[in-house]
Amino acid sequence: TTGVLMGDVISYRSKGAHTKYDGKIARGWCEAFVGFSDNIARRIVIEIGSGTGFAGSDYGLHVCVDGLDPHKTYAPHCRVLRRHEF
Repeated sequence: TTGVLMGDVISYRSKGAHTKYDGKIARGWCEAFVGFSDNIARRIVIEIGSGTGFAGSDYGLHVCVDGLDPHKTYAPHCRVLRRHEF
């Protein structure tokens, strides 16, 4: 554990969404800035995908807290979960 606790949401916004088309999975993205108990505000990146949950039959939720991903599971600065236009 990191020893910090999540506090109040400072701000949040939708980063976009797309419906299922051309074989793509329906997804939605949002970001929030949240205060933590160590007095640092961190960005939280959230991606919700249809059919990405258990056995592909439910919604999947992926969350990354920028600065609290020591193994870079979602790449530096949660880049993997942020919405990208291809």
